[in-house]
Amino acid sequence: MTAPYLELAIATPLRRSFHYRMPEAGAPAPGTRCTVPFGKREVVGVVLGTAERVEIDPAKIRAIKAILDEAPVIPPAILRLCQWAASYYHHPVGEAVATALPVLLRQGETFNQPVSRLYPTGAEVSISRAPRQLALANLLQSRGPLTRPELQAEDMSRAVVQGLIDKGIAEWREEALESRPFDPSQLEIGEVPELTAEQARAVEMAANGITLLHGVTGS
Repeated sequence: MTAPYLELAIATPLRRSFHYRMPEAGAPAPGTRCTVPFGKREVVGVVLGTAERVEIDPAKIRAIKAILDEAPVIPPAILRLCQWAASYYHHPVGEAVATALPVLLRQGETFNQPVSRLYPTGAEVSISRAPRQLALANLLQSRGPLTRPELQAEDMSRAVVQGLIDKGIAEWREEALESRPFDPSQLEIGEVPELTAEQARAVEMAANGITLLHGVTGS
């Protein structure tokens, strides 16, 4: 029998995962993104797995809105690492998992979907009476192109953006999000290098419990 609930990681300060009803199509693979209702908002969650039972009234469990990915965007090894880190450092699992995704994927963008970014044109910036426009021009110079959600997060209004466009200092460009955040070929573990005698002793000690190593980073 298929488990009736999905367990999702949602970027929130709460140190827990959240449950939603299983979609009719069945369980998406762990590492797949879904849009779900969360309070009065709609947010992006990442599937961690399935669950047989929930601690609250099952009648209150809500359905997911949509499955965003045909295949997981977070590989199993990375997902396990995020869950381990959240447990080890006593950090919210949703925030730990979110760090494994680029900003656009956290915001629900999908691959090959056109994304609007505000780019600097390279024109000379000469602004004296519009401090917010000057701040946006400096932000574009320091951080590069920005999406609409990123502009909103920086409290840049449409009027400020349009003012910069009218001056020829910035322009919108459409581009597609094509590449996935993880290349499976880069996650394969190659041959283990031969250890020095000191490294071998350190590995043997670390295998027996928590160990503090003193030395040059990366040695």
